[in-house]
Amino acid sequence: MDIVIRPMAPQELPRLIKLQREALLSSGKPDYTDRQLEAIINSQHKIRDGFGEIIVVAEQQGQIVGFAALVVGGTQIAGVYVRPTHMRQGIGCQLVQHLEKISVESQNSYLTVVSALNATSFYQALGYQVLGKIAFWARVLPWPIKVPCTVLRKQLTENSIKVPTHHRRNRKQWIYLLFLVAIALILALI
Repeated sequence: MDIVIRPMAPQELPRLIKLQREALLSSGKPDYTDRQLEAIINSQHKIRDGFGEIIVVAEQQGQIVGFAALVVGGTQIAGVYVRPTHMRQGIGCQLVQHLEKISVESQNSYLTVVSALNATSFYQALGYQVLGKIAFWARVLPWPIKVPCTVLRKQLTENSIKVPTHHRRNRKQWIYLLFLVAIALILALI
C-alpha cells in the first residue's frame, strides 16, 4: 500500500507521542530495562513538546503509521518511529530518506543521529556509520538512570569530501550535537 509522507499538523502531536511510546515499548525491550525505556520516552516527549524540529508523518489509508523528526538546521535526525503493527514494511526507510532529502535541500552534506541501541542496525542498513557510543543520565524516580545510545553519521553528498579542511564544520557540528544532547539531559532532569 502507498505511504504518503507529509508535514505534521500541530494538533497531531499528542497522537505522535502515543505512537512513539508504543514503538519504543515494542522494540526497545531487548536492549533497555523498563526504567530506561521510561527515561527515553519522557526525554523524547519533552523534546517533542518544545524543541525546534521539523516533523513529518507517514500515512497509509489516512492513518498515521509513523513519523520522523529532524532538528531545525537539518544535520541531526531527532527520531524515527513506526507503529509496531507496521514495522519492517519499509516505512522507517521512507521516512529517513525523506529527512535526508530535506537535509540536502538545506545545503547539508551529512546527517547524524543519536540512536537507541535497538535502532543502530536499522541506520547502518541505510548507510549510516557508527561514530561511537554515548550515554545520558535521565531522571526517573526514585534515582537517575544511565541510558546508552549510539552516535551514527551518513555522508549525503560528495561536497564535503572536496572542501578544504579549514572550511569543514565538523568540530562545530560535533559541539552542536553535544549541545543538543546536553539540552535533552537538562530537559530530562526538569
